[in-house]
Amino acid sequence: MSMLQMAAQLFMDKSGGNTGLDVGSVASALKKLLPSDGNDLNVGALVSQFGSGDLSSMVGSWLGDGANDSIGSAKIANVLGSDKVASFASELGIDSDQASSGLAGMIPELINKYSSGGSILDSLGGTEGMASFAKKLF
Repeated sequence: MSMLQMAAQLFMDKSGGNTGLDVGSVASALKKLLPSDGNDLNVGALVSQFGSGDLSSMVGSWLGDGANDSIGSAKIANVLGSDKVASFASELGIDSDQASSGLAGMIPELINKYSSGGSILDSLGGTEGMASFAKKLF
């Protein structure tokens, strides 16, 4: 399963079980909303996008194997852009609040699953990229 498909399934699970959604349409909308690299999500770029500023310690919890700190819907809209979240929601035929809530549940879990076992290192640009990201955390 690709990261994009995993993200789409997680979004569907976290967004209140909207039965009108299917993995293909959610994946297509997510690809327009989140950083992508070819035909899949660029999780390293997603981590970097969320890892700046006051969210760095929160993102650090998503990268570890412990419990994930939660992120609010408003912060999702701030990081991704409320206009982009609204466009994502419109494409799926849901309201922006439901979209933000689903993204707030999906993104931490996606990053957590992706970083398990260290595979995030390659996406961040190897050890040099990880060192650069770590500087943002402290």
